[in-house]
Amino acid sequence: MTVKKPEHWIEQTIAIARSFSGAQFSDADREQALAALDAMIEALQNIRNRLRALPSEEERRRVGNAADALEQFLDSMKARPDVAASLGLPQTKAPSLPRKREDIQTVVANLQDLSTDEIQQRLLDEREFSVSMLHSVARQMGLSVDRNVGRRDLVDQIVKLGFANRRGYRLLGGARQGGR
Repeated sequence: MTVKKPEHWIEQTIAIARSFSGAQFSDADREQALAALDAMIEALQNIRNRLRALPSEEERRRVGNAADALEQFLDSMKARPDVAASLGLPQTKAPSLPRKREDIQTVVANLQDLSTDEIQQRLLDEREFSVSMLHSVARQMGLSVDRNVGRRDLVDQIVKLGFANRRGYRLLGGARQGGR
């Protein structure tokens, strides 16, 4: 016997209703299946809501930049005894980081001997390099960077444009000269 395939949604609905009328489910089985489906739906909705609550890459970058700016601001306030006292911040002396052109040149020369990962790690160390120092390093390397860029983005530019790209160009230039 051939079963006629329903062509219209009403016929499909009737076919589904007929298939349920012959099902061998008890009411308890049906309730148990519905409860399990409700629990799965609730768990999936919970996962979806948590994923929606995660910040986007842009939001994470903005928060990181804001944290860098706030940290830089607080560091500058700690160096001013009167302001630090009024804000309840511990007073610190301004860091004695190399600021002269010769000192910056020495810092850049020392960094060139390191791998890019080591350079990035050192530049991200706030005890060793202030944001102002990072800007000096960038200027020394001939990079033009925005004064408002966050610490992480600034370090990223120095490592990629100042060190990694130059190493790549040097290697390419050496390969071309050696191949001629």
